[in-house]
This record gives sequence, C-alpha cells and structure tokens, in this order.
Amino acid sequence: MIQPSKKSIIIADDHVSVREGLAQIIEGCEGVEIVAYADNGHSLVKLVELKKPDLVISDIRMPEMDGLDAAGVIKGLSPGTRMIAYIADETDYLFLQLLQADFSGIVLKRSSKKEMIMALHIVLGGDEYFCTYAQERINHLIRKGLYNPRKRFVKPLLSEREEEILLMICRGMITRQIAEKLHLSTRTIESYRENLLKKTGSVNPAGLVYYAYKEGLIQNIDKIG
Repeated sequence: MIQPSKKSIIIADDHVSVREGLAQIIEGCEGVEIVAYADNGHSLVKLVELKKPDLVISDIRMPEMDGLDAAGVIKGLSPGTRMIAYIADETDYLFLQLLQADFSGIVLKRSSKKEMIMALHIVLGGDEYFCTYAQERINHLIRKGLYNPRKRFVKPLLSEREEEILLMICRGMITRQIAEKLHLSTRTIESYRENLLKKTGSVNPAGLVYYAYKEGLIQNIDKIG
C-alpha cells in the first residue's frame, strides 16, 4: 500500500530555543515533517525557494529581513506555501500588518501546545486558524473598524505620511526641520502632529516615541539618531 507523502514544514525563528520547542511539538504530529530551519528572513526565503514547503511557521521579528518582508517574497516564489505567524508581540499595528499580508494563521508564543497543533492541521487543510489570544485581538480590531474579515479589508492605523512624520519625530526632528524635509508648511506638520497624538493616545512627543517603540515601528529606541 502506498503511503501518503508527508506535508513539509520550515521553521523560522532567530532563537534556537524557540525552534527546538516548535520542533518537539511538530515531531509528535503524524503526516508532517520538518525539512529545514531558518534563523533570519533571508535564509528563510532561500530555503523556501529550494524546498517549496507546504507550510512555513515564522517569527516576525528577525534580523536581516523580518518575517513580513519574507512573506511577501515567498508568495511570489512559492504560491502554494501557506504561512503561520508565530509571534510574541500583541500590538494592533502588528496584527494589521499580518492580516494585510494574508497569513493563514497567527499563533502567539504563549499559546498552548494544543493550539499550535490545531493551527498546523487546520492551515495545512486549507483553512485559517487564529489562536484564542489572536482572535481576541482581531475582534478588537473589528470593533474599532480597522478590519473587516468578510471583505478582507484592513484599514491602516497610520497613513504612510503619518508614519513617516512619526519616525522623524522619534529621531528628534522639530516641526521646521520636518517641514523642510518634506516640502510642506509648518502649519501642515503641526496638524499632522496633533492627529498623531489623537490616533496614538499620546499627550506629548515622548508618548509618540513610546508608541512607535511599543508598536514595533522602531526596533531599538536607543538607536534613534
């Protein structure tokens, strides 16, 4: 009797302990096998191109190329590869990015072994799976009108221009400098500042910096120049 071929999986995370932990969970599942490990986005893309796996389970915060950028490349290289985001962060900004990138599953690293196994089988079966914590966050985004699952609509929390100005503020640039850099009036930049304060729930520039750091817009606050 011909045995059905196993579903191939690549695990990507820059922490060895996380990769080993996932491997222990997956190796106990029938019908699947881990074919490779990656510790950054660049190596993940190369491995996907070579192996064409059925599934990638990937962290998002990785060196050289993050999981979101890697996911965009993987879609073109191997359209049949499905992806589960395995994350520690729980911010609105990150979840909107994941939904926009069309990940088939989202599992938080504090989720149970049972939920990871469930995600594995459901996503490989062609459906989506969001762990309990992820679904709570998604429901929150739906209530805020930032995500419509039926229409697959994701509304950005910040526009590209707002994000650009926020990062300039984080770098310590004052209104006049930002206005000169973007060829806009100081009045326009002040309006952007006020809107950023409202959208992020901040009361001052320090609050904006904290928001950008918390939401993963800046990876290391000490490196802001």
